Amino acid sequence: MRTKLTFFIGILVAVALAMYSITYTVRFDETAVVTRFEKPGEPISEAGLGWKWPWPVSKVYRYPKKVQVLEPAQQQYQTADNKNLVASLYITWRIEDAGAFFTSLKDIDSARGRLTELSDNLYAKLSEYAFDDLVNPDPEAIRLDAFEQAATETLRNSVSAQNYGIAIEKVGVRRLTLPEAVTENVFASMRASRESLAAKAENEGAARATQITSEAESIRDRILAFANSTANAIRAEGQEEVVAQYGSFKEEPDLAIFLSKLDAVEKILSQGRATLILDEEGTLNFMNPTAPPAPAGQ
Repeated sequence: MRTKLTFFIGILVAVALAMYSITYTVRFDETAVVTRFEKPGEPISEAGLGWKWPWPVSKVYRYPKKVQVLEPAQQQYQTADNKNLVASLYITWRIEDAGAFFTSLKDIDSARGRLTELSDNLYAKLSEYAFDDLVNPDPEAIRLDAFEQAATETLRNSVSAQNYGIAIEKVGVRRLTLPEAVTENVFASMRASRESLAAKAENEGAARATQITSEAESIRDRILAFANSTANAIRAEGQEEVVAQYGSFKEEPDLAIFLSKLDAVEKILSQGRATLILDEEGTLNFMNPTAPPAPAGQ
């Protein structure tokens, strides 16, 4: 019984190996090329099961249908206005004709290496553009789109002439940077420019402060001059009035003395209590209780 089971399992394994050696499958996202003695047949792009001769008569090469992305090493170049830039490009491509691809390149690594070699010529096209065409704060002045279109067309023509079976989707600029030495010089220039602007702003501020101070002092002097002029006029009017009153007092000196005493009484009463005394001759006298006592002997 055990011998029969072992024999049956051996037959199943042999059948499975035989089926594996004469069949192949193609996924929906790939294209297959089946060879016979290394001669390719028609590419198969429909997903499903296929038949082939066993190895080494037939081999199956599978290629992805999806878009591939290649990023060649960045390179330094000189712009049309003699400025140095470091550019990094990217290339998107796909296998369009699997049969031609197998004949010319055979595998993905070979295709990537060949595209990398062809991309070296694309950096020369960047030299046709000035620095401001590639780096500019004004979006309308940038001509990166023009370069990318020209580079894509150039690479397409090169690939088509070699019949690689490859379709170039796009060539684009991934990054643009300045060389390290140039970057340091640019930063130093930017720093000097900012310091110059700061010094200019400081000088303008100091000049404006001086102007404001001068204007304020001028206004103050005009106000003081006007106030002094007005005070002098009022003082002159007062003196004229005093002179006029002195003339009246000369005519009635007793009345002037009496009025003077009344003024004195009014001032004293406003400060505290006082005692009024009329002597026998009718002369008005007063005593201020808040005044300090007179010294002895007076």
